[in-house]
Amino acid sequence: MDSDKIIFFSYSRDDSEFVLNLAKNLRKAGATIWLDQLDISPGMRWDSSIEKALSSSKTLLVVLSVSSVKSNNVMDEVSYALEEHKNVVPVLLEACDIPFRLRRLQYADFSGDYKVGIATLIKALNLENNIAVKLVDVSTENPAETKQIKQIIDAEERKNIEPEIIPEVQNNHDTKTKTVITDSDETKPDKKRKNLLYGSILVGLVTIIALASFFFNTSNNSQENEIESGAAATDSILNEHEYDIDAIATFEEDAENIEANTKTIDVVEEKKPISSTKKIEEGKQTISKNNETTGLVTAENVRRVNYVGGCFEQISATKWVELSSENNSKFTFTELNRDEFSVYLIDNERDLTIKIDLHQKQIYLDFENADGGSLLYYITASIK
Repeated sequence: MDSDKIIFFSYSRDDSEFVLNLAKNLRKAGATIWLDQLDISPGMRWDSSIEKALSSSKTLLVVLSVSSVKSNNVMDEVSYALEEHKNVVPVLLEACDIPFRLRRLQYADFSGDYKVGIATLIKALNLENNIAVKLVDVSTENPAETKQIKQIIDAEERKNIEPEIIPEVQNNHDTKTKTVITDSDETKPDKKRKNLLYGSILVGLVTIIALASFFFNTSNNSQENEIESGAAATDSILNEHEYDIDAIATFEEDAENIEANTKTIDVVEEKKPISSTKKIEEGKQTISKNNETTGLVTAENVRRVNYVGGCFEQISATKWVELSSENNSKFTFTELNRDEFSVYLIDNERDLTIKIDLHQKQIYLDFENADGGSLLYYITASIK
């Protein structure tokens, strides 16, 4: 038996009927599975057989139900598989309180339509194509249902969707659609505004050049006419075009005054004393910006860390709570210790520990293990 392909079944005896049927269908389809009820011969030691099979298997398929999540044996097998970095595939049989460490894993959903369950199981186990086809055939004797399962699998492949993640609230199976906005979509309005601004500046420059050229030509024409007409017509021509000359002089004088006034205002603004209130406000803004850019939130002063879907928040000197995205309290923790980089918490009721590592921006589960614990969440924000 090729150990790299062995699928070990972890389940509660209360779910034996479903488990036996699924295991037999997988074996008929060509998958290499190990199930205690099928593979432990009479006279063999039950505990040592299970331990040996779990150790040699590549994948642990855990059937999640109300009974199994309360089973110490099932949870021990899950813990061992995660610690040994085995491929763990949850199979959701019914709505239940999903174990903390399994919520972010790709899973097969048999809690509703059985056809959807088979399709998602094939994807979660990443079965070879020939095994997947046989599993669909042996899972139902109804040709119409077989066709529907294959259509579901084809639709999943065409969409090229991301693996499903077990929702944090399992009592209902509503999913939220997230809209993905690309960088190009976000910058389209900015590009339009920039193009409009550049166009306006260009039109303004062309208009100024045209006006300057017009006034310059008008002035030159006036001087040529004065010379050609003679001294007798000089006064008449000057009077006639006086408003043009005055306009040019006024325009140039106004331009010079505006430039001089602008420089004067800039100098005055530089020398203008800043009021105490303004200094305080600017100081607060500077401190706030420095906190954001230099990361002054450390493990020694952090009071809240956010992750996608929820947060951990300190509510008293030694108490922390984990909140969902709707600010509903999920679990309570006691603070064990802090150092320069991390905060260490413990949940005595569930006998598990949490490490909030602000240096790595990650949250770990059971950090006291030899391997440093399992990665649980990525920190998206920290607040002191």
